[in-house]
Amino acid sequence: AESFRSLLADYMNLNEVHQLAKGGHEIASHSLRHCNLAQLSDANLDYDINASKLVLESEFGTVHGLAYPYGSFDDRVEQIAAGPYYYVRYPEKGYDSLLSNRH
Repeated sequence: AESFRSLLADYMNLNEVHQLAKGGHEIASHSLRHCNLAQLSDANLDYDINASKLVLESEFGTVHGLAYPYGSFDDRVEQIAAGPYYYVRYPEKGYDSLLSNRH
C-alpha cells in the first residue's frame, strides 16, 4: 500500500501555493472534498462550499471564486454558491469569461 505522503507527492504543498499567491495568481475554491456537488445533500453541499472558503481564507485572505468540481452543478448548487462567492467557473467550450459567470 502506498503511504499517504507518496499519494500527495504530485500535489502542490502549502508553501508552493503561497508562492503562487505572492506571484499575483488568484487562489480560488474548488470545494472542500472535490465531490460532485450536484449529488450532495443540502447539508453536505453547504458544508463543502462554505468550509472550503473558510479554510482558504484563513491562509490566503479573501477568496472570491469557486470552480465546480467536474463542472457539475444545478440550480441548488448555484443558489448555495451565490452566498459566499462572487463568481463561479465551470467548463464550457470556448472562452471562459469571468464576467459571464458572475452572480
